Amino acid sequence: MSRFRSAPIQSGIKGFTIIELLIASSVFAVILIIITVGIIHITQSYTKGVTETETQNVARNIVNDITQAIQLNGGDVTPTTYPVTAGNVYGFCIGDREYIYQVGYEVVSSSQSTLLSNQSYNGLIVDPESSDCPSLTNVSSMSSTFLTAKTLPAGFSELLTPSMRLSYLNICQGYLSSSDGSCTPSTDPTSDLYSIGVQVTYGDDYVLTSPPTDTNGTTLCAGSAESQFCATSKLITVVEKRIS
Repeated sequence: MSRFRSAPIQSGIKGFTIIELLIASSVFAVILIIITVGIIHITQSYTKGVTETETQNVARNIVNDITQAIQLNGGDVTPTTYPVTAGNVYGFCIGDREYIYQVGYEVVSSSQSTLLSNQSYNGLIVDPESSDCPSLTNVSSMSSTFLTAKTLPAGFSELLTPSMRLSYLNICQGYLSSSDGSCTPSTDPTSDLYSIGVQVTYGDDYVLTSPPTDTNGTTLCAGSAESQFCATSKLITVVEKRIS
């Protein structure tokens, strides 16, 4: 009679316990959270950098445009201290170059069907060869609807981009005496020195200090969680007219 012997059970085999699996999962979760937070931070920093660069470039382009017009146009800067206003629309001429703008209004894309409060389809438009200068009848005869039209008047171009607004703009014959934009006109009416002050702001109303419609160049980002979508750039310069 044959006998069958069962194979001996090997007692040396090891496995993961539930506690070890929980510890490993916790460590993996912590590492994943750290990586996720890092990616979010890098993305926010990149977005903030792009926003600030675009805002600075637009502000610089506006200052350069006005500077070159004053230096090389050869015409009068009209008016020299305060712009002609019609409601909340402002305008000035440098020779035959006409600028019309609104302060504190966020520029939105023409694809947006309706405008919210403090929004406009245009913020700062320029006509390089305007027959309206120096009388500025375009400004004096038009209301704020001039810049809320989706189609610009013939010859005009926009200097701002969507989500930006002009928070401050001042040109005077003399010097901007302080950071809030106040102007001390020159005592010499024939002076060839002109001061240009511009502030461009990027962002919706809720990411800006209240009120975002300040016109003296004091608008700031509120420092909220969406601060990467907010930027301000303020430039003040003095130029000398080269061609009379």
